[in-house]
Amino acid sequence: MASTTRFSGSDRPILSSLRNRTLTLSPELKPMLLIALVMAVILWGIAFQVRTHNLVLTWDDLIVSFSNSLSYLQRPYDTLNFYNPPWTHLFLIPFDPLPLELAALVHILLYCLLLTLVVRKFGGGKWALLLTLTSVLAVDMAIEINIDWLIYLGLLVPPAWSAPFLMVKPQAAWGYVLSFSRTEFLRAVLVGAVVLGLSFIIWGNWPQALQAALAVDEVNRMANTAPLNFLPVWAVVPFGIGLLIYAFRKRDPLLCTLAGYCFVPYISVNSTLLIFALMATRWPRLMLFLSAVMWFILGSLAIQTFG
Repeated sequence: MASTTRFSGSDRPILSSLRNRTLTLSPELKPMLLIALVMAVILWGIAFQVRTHNLVLTWDDLIVSFSNSLSYLQRPYDTLNFYNPPWTHLFLIPFDPLPLELAALVHILLYCLLLTLVVRKFGGGKWALLLTLTSVLAVDMAIEINIDWLIYLGLLVPPAWSAPFLMVKPQAAWGYVLSFSRTEFLRAVLVGAVVLGLSFIIWGNWPQALQAALAVDEVNRMANTAPLNFLPVWAVVPFGIGLLIYAFRKRDPLLCTLAGYCFVPYISVNSTLLIFALMATRWPRLMLFLSAVMWFILGSLAIQTFG
């Protein structure tokens, strides 16, 4: 089956070809990367001030779950609140020597820069990116740093190599794989199977350890943004099936990714920034309205709490 994947935006590559050993950026991407850099510093500054004034719990996941990965590499689920595949720690080892504030800045930079590439790949421009990075969800990302930037890598690398990244948080973008051609899908499955096989050799029966870790943690229902958490199954699943069939036939990676959210039992607030970004690339006016509503709600809550 030949690949029929299409994106809604420009067909120009994100990175132009290597010429004279110099890597150049496409003209559309340069201002987007500048926006990402500026917004990353601003978001870090907001989070730093929130932490300094102890307004809300800040960078807790980063401190508790995603630091000192080298120490937990042999027994990954000794890490508190760590519910990802064990190879996730390998990507986090470079952050171990960094002071907390610098590690937070690097994470936020990765979030913003990689999300910029995702937005561009899926057809969005600087306004979709700016809308995303000025949303309440972007501020939440900076305050509650997680590792969804690894999922963004899974959306950017060639499909064959996407599985190790997408499996870090499979609920975040599993539907994306349904946009692959048959050849791409088989290659991705093969790479994923090899990574899984190696993980069992290195870490043993780690799914059992993961299940034991999950059993002692209670998930806050209000932190779960999955549609199945708030809406009845009879409404969510048929809609998801219809959208998935349509997206699969079109080989539309954006719609395939969005349709996948209709079938997962849990999506953290951190992961909804990707959903917002994908929707902003195609329906910017709708997302501008939703962003304004979220800021209004947050402002009202802040006034009630601190006013």
